[in-house]
Amino acid sequence: MNKLWHAENRMPAKATLEQRIQWHKEHQEHCACREVPKSLLAYIKIKKLK
Repeated sequence: MNKLWHAENRMPAKATLEQRIQWHKEHQEHCACREVPKSLLAYIKIKKLK
């Protein structure tokens, strides 16, 4: 786990769907201590198709 990245990149309170998607994308690049929640994967796939 990249504790420094987590400390510097907290998920915003009441994050919008776009903010959550962006946070998880960056998280996968810098830490990846856990997978993207399945609830967001569908939205990410839809976004890629547009």
